[in-house]
Amino acid sequence: MSHDLEFSIRSLTRPDELIWVADLQDQICGDGRFNVPLSSLIDFVRNGGQVIGAFDGKLLVGFLIAFLGTDSRDPHRPAMANLKLVLDRVGVHPDYRSVGLATQMALRLRDISIKQGIRLTTYAFDPLNSREANLMIRKLGAIAKTYMPDYYGLRDELSLTDCMIAELWLTHNRVE
Repeated sequence: MSHDLEFSIRSLTRPDELIWVADLQDQICGDGRFNVPLSSLIDFVRNGGQVIGAFDGKLLVGFLIAFLGTDSRDPHRPAMANLKLVLDRVGVHPDYRSVGLATQMALRLRDISIKQGIRLTTYAFDPLNSREANLMIRKLGAIAKTYMPDYYGLRDELSLTDCMIAELWLTHNRVE
């Protein structure tokens, strides 16, 4: 690991770059049951989603994956008015944790959202995961007021699926 902590953060759009994300997911998450497949990553970036990478030199050490969705609280509003980015996952190689990479990638996503005129980003996170809660609420200014038990509907011994839904309203002062 580089000791100067100078990382580059950028959007990944090419299939050859997205392969690196698929590989890093395997390194971080293990068996791959819950990894986003390469074909989905390609679909995301070709249809308005975002895949952001953090690099130490030429080595990918972190990623963020987000896709376009709609806020469903008011189904009578047109989809365009309910557009949001859904932050699906953030992954950082264990050797590079606690140096601010997840925050830097999330801030890049925020900048992209603002440029695109998207007002809301949401993220479903494990309420027992203090790293995710700290990132979303303290560092990024999200509001987490919705608790969703059994969010993914896949309760097993390896994965608890209760989630808090973080709302990152990009037009609110607390986000700045």
